[in-house]
Amino acid sequence: MKIIIVGINSWYIYHFWLPLINELKKKYNLFIVTEYDEYSNKLEEKGFKCIYVNFSNRSLNILKNIKAIYKIFSIYKKIKPDLVHHFNPKPVIIGSLVAHILKIRFIINSYPGLGNLFRKDKIKFNIIRPFILLAYIAINRKNVNSIFQVKKDEELFIKKKLINKSKTNYISSSGVDTMKFKMRDSFNMKNKLKVAMISRINVDKGIDTYLKIAKKLNDRCDFFLAGQFYQFENTRFSESQLIESCNENSITYLSFVKDMSTFLNQIDILILPTRRLEGVPKIILESCSCGVVPIASDIGGCGEIVLPDINGYLIEMNNIDMFVNKIKVLDKDRLLMSYLGKNGRKLVEKNFEVSNIIANYMHLYKSKSIL
Repeated sequence: MKIIIVGINSWYIYHFWLPLINELKKKYNLFIVTEYDEYSNKLEEKGFKCIYVNFSNRSLNILKNIKAIYKIFSIYKKIKPDLVHHFNPKPVIIGSLVAHILKIRFIINSYPGLGNLFRKDKIKFNIIRPFILLAYIAINRKNVNSIFQVKKDEELFIKKKLINKSKTNYISSSGVDTMKFKMRDSFNMKNKLKVAMISRINVDKGIDTYLKIAKKLNDRCDFFLAGQFYQFENTRFSESQLIESCNENSITYLSFVKDMSTFLNQIDILILPTRRLEGVPKIILESCSCGVVPIASDIGGCGEIVLPDINGYLIEMNNIDMFVNKIKVLDKDRLLMSYLGKNGRKLVEKNFEVSNIIANYMHLYKSKSIL
């Protein structure tokens, strides 16, 4: 049985779907098709058969997209897979189109989140959105199963008739390893709160909002910023400008953190002021698993894991004062903070344990008589 997993880049496949592809590799002839990056070698070192395609994810250049289509066509024609599973919008559209042409029997398309597609503050996406929606309609046929992490995304696609209702599946995330991301031994009941934003660093993730939050509270909390800086994602500022802004607002800039589980057990509050229609953010899952209290924007999949007043808070996007207010509430009431942190761990154990998520995917494959 030949299976091809297709994702936008190696970082994404490695970071979100390593447990799934490890399980598939044990039993089936598995191929990974993705864009080459610094995580590609990590996949190869683990024994995965990787083939690289330049999806030019942020480009609308027709020639670049034609090259990607041709490359995917060549790969699928050569391997002749029994099943292809696409992640992210470009692989979903390009891969499904090619799979239909080559009459591949089973197609699974995953929609972890809507990203920027339905954002109304982005002129580019307002222009291209109708064409992307038409593409979604064109590729969703009888042999396509769609997976959503966010229930509202699934409902939106059904409402707009972008997919067949009978062919949708809701699997709430990529999961978290609760044995690796362990619950903390104790909560910070008297020292200064440690507040962190952990994310790819760009404006869409709300880095500018976080800087303003820290400026208002740096006299009573310790602030940290962790995440890799990619220049191609940051046309508005350079890394040196970011470091300067962090210094001005008393934020400790950590860049990439290798041992995330240890770091999460050292902080009290996670801030995610994202403007993107996320899937279920993995960093929130990992944080809750460690008892960290998340305060996040009330958009996308943040609400799938952050339940207001139960394990954290959802804040209106860009509402800096409300983010600040909730941090102050937790600073004053440390018992409340521990209550929310403990609830977060329970929620992860119940709904987001990675072994259960992978079992859901394997059940889906088997229920369709695919594997």
